[in-house]
Amino acid sequence: MADQSLIKRINRARIMNVIRLHSPVPRADIADLTSLDRKSVTNLVNELLAEGLVLEAGKRSTGKGRPLTLLEFDRTGHWTLGIALSGNDVVGELVDLYGNCVAMERIAYPLGAARADVLGATREVARRLKTSAGDRLGGTALAVPGILDLNTGVMRHSVNLPSLDGVDLRSELQDTLGSNFAFEESSRAKALAEKWFGLAKCEPDFVCIDVGPGVGAGIVQGRRVFSHGLGYVGEIGHVIIERDGRLCRCGHRGCLEAYVSDEALLRELNGQAPSREEGLEGLDPGNESIQRVLARAGYRLGFALSYLVNIVCPPLIVINGGLMRFREQVLPGIQRGLQEGALPECLERTRVAASPLVHAAALGAAACALSRLFEIEGHLYV
Repeated sequence: MADQSLIKRINRARIMNVIRLHSPVPRADIADLTSLDRKSVTNLVNELLAEGLVLEAGKRSTGKGRPLTLLEFDRTGHWTLGIALSGNDVVGELVDLYGNCVAMERIAYPLGAARADVLGATREVARRLKTSAGDRLGGTALAVPGILDLNTGVMRHSVNLPSLDGVDLRSELQDTLGSNFAFEESSRAKALAEKWFGLAKCEPDFVCIDVGPGVGAGIVQGRRVFSHGLGYVGEIGHVIIERDGRLCRCGHRGCLEAYVSDEALLRELNGQAPSREEGLEGLDPGNESIQRVLARAGYRLGFALSYLVNIVCPPLIVINGGLMRFREQVLPGIQRGLQEGALPECLERTRVAASPLVHAAALGAAACALSRLFEIEGHLYV
């Protein structure tokens, strides 16, 4: 016998997704788009109205009979909080059910900041945004860079935030974030942001590449972000692109990360960047020597991605991170590296694009919290 409670949860999530993608939308269209009967739609919509998730938003004339009542999400009724840590700041975003940013907070700290400073900034950002949300806050998630044990919340290793190595983030932050907050690694959080709000909204299969202090990949297949509890997934930064090459922070030589991470590029620029703290932001893309460094970085990244294309053959690769501020200088090199390393039959169906999203990790963390309303683990993914 079918689990009626599970069926109801799935149908409710399907209705939520129709409203998310098609609002303002009448009940009749929801029934057509979900293939649910009108009575089931009416009952579930009434629940959503009573919970303050959905509201009636005017009428639509059909030219015959009574006008149809339109439904949309209440943009002020239910918000989620996404918080993302990086090597030099913590960013938090409150988003509504459509993913629109309602409020944002950022606190910076120096590179290599102490554990107390990183955790203190995280708690303060969370407190400010929770105060703004009040009783409208429906869920919270945290994105962190590094190898995170999703089962326990323990940070196994983070190149960007070494002071957090070995820290039980759930125990440290549950007093502020709540006992039920979710975790995600930053690269996979950025993939979630692309899936929900970015270039991959219509792609069930894609890869998101995050290039910054480290290099990682979020792999989405069948609308699911590929993951497992121990966190060792998507470490494309440690693909070897040059035998006996530069020493990587992982201890191996010739890793992609040793050539295209922010730190690697700043070393290669040899003082042409304004400061290590300012990073790549202060680079002059019109400088010819800087252009050459960026073009080489693009080629190396593209060549590493050719392995991914040959193995996974993704329809879309989205690239974000500091390097993509210079997309005009970098993307041609990426294409050249891909063409030299990928099979033409695989590459011809792969599109490469630079992400337009700002604060993608925080937005992806918010999507992680939102997914509890829109997805049913093992049964329904958006």
